[in-house]
This record gives sequence, C-alpha cells and structure tokens, in this order.
Amino acid sequence: MFATNASMDGRLAEISAPTLVLTGDSDVGSTPEMAEVMAAEIPDSHLVVLNDTRHLPPVEHPAETAEVLRTFFRAQPASISPS
Repeated sequence: MFATNASMDGRLAEISAPTLVLTGDSDVGSTPEMAEVMAAEIPDSHLVVLNDTRHLPPVEHPAETAEVLRTFFRAQPASISPS
C-alpha cells in the first residue's frame, strides 16, 4: 500500500480535514500497523482499531462501526471551512 508507494511519500501530511482511520485488528490487506502509520502521518487524525474484525468493519460489525462514526462526527465542529 502507501508504505511502499513512493508517490504517497509525504502526501498524507497534506491532508487538512479531520480524518478517521478505521481498521480491523485482523485485517491482512490494510493491517493495523499500516493504519497506525497513516494516522501518525495525517495531522489531526483519529485511529480506531476494531477487535475481531478483518477488512470490512461496516459489514462485520455495523453497529460498532456506526457508533465509531457517530462519535467521530459529533466531535467535529459544526462548520468546517476550507483553509
């Protein structure tokens, strides 16, 4: 993924929108370690790793995923203006 993709080097730091990085603890395609790197490189990001989850949190755990999204969106300002 991005960790080995030279075109993404340094680009994640350019993201200026609040960002939720969501993965499953058993995801082998987009591993939790990859998600940790993404979250560390994206300013103002929030990382959530769901337990007993592989690659499709909304399908595998819809209620938990919905709660994570609700919590994330409620924490954002009512109005976010572009910089």
